[in-house]
Amino acid sequence: MRLTENSFLLRFPKSYELDLMVLQQNNPNLKLDLAENHTLKINVRAFELEKYEFFKIQLPQSLNHPEIEFLEIENNDDRLEFDFPYLIYSTGMDAIIGAITLLIASQLVVWTIKTKKGNAYSENTDYKVPDPDNPDEIIWVKADLTYMSYDKLSEDEQETYKKDGIVGFQVPPTVAVEITSNRYQRKPLLWKMRFKWMFLGTDLGIVVCPFRKELYIFEKGNYDYKTQSIFEPVIHPLLEGLIWDFSQKVDKIQ
Repeated sequence: MRLTENSFLLRFPKSYELDLMVLQQNNPNLKLDLAENHTLKINVRAFELEKYEFFKIQLPQSLNHPEIEFLEIENNDDRLEFDFPYLIYSTGMDAIIGAITLLIASQLVVWTIKTKKGNAYSENTDYKVPDPDNPDEIIWVKADLTYMSYDKLSEDEQETYKKDGIVGFQVPPTVAVEITSNRYQRKPLLWKMRFKWMFLGTDLGIVVCPFRKELYIFEKGNYDYKTQSIFEPVIHPLLEGLIWDFSQKVDKIQ
């Protein structure tokens, strides 16, 4: 939660140790204090927020999935990313990025309704997919937007996930889309797309960078990507009939 222009509160789960001395040593550029309800108060230098539109906290130990979920739920007005050992808090462009994300998602949703070939899913959808290199291990991951075709997971199976309250799809999506919410996120999201989504078997991955006005497109079986202007629509055989425009409102970002 943002208290003032450069002061923030983040509530952590009680299972996660907040050692103020260690945290302060790890983050000399921040002023940190403990507050009630296992909450960390963070003061950031104003000129850094103005310049970067985000700040990072170096954490002393990793977060497990329930702890990450707690942070996201309890701090749901905040835009958080996890790139251990860093927790990244985005402070700028949230409204514009939110509008861009909605416009991107709406085109996919309309297309799925028209074609009846699959379903689109929001950033709240979990994927818990067995690690291809170690099937006994599960990789948890979310994207800003995903599409699951009925060819990959039948309509009945997808409906079962919804109705029975199963937490997380156990197969990777047909399409995963990640959208940068600040200028810092491009490299972490390219890494995430390459070593999470494509590694797990996603067929088409798209990283959207409104700040650079670029798209980075990954294909199944290839960790490399091609770079494309954001003003050029995405047309792909997996999305037959969809001329996907990622450029709406990006002119608002300078």
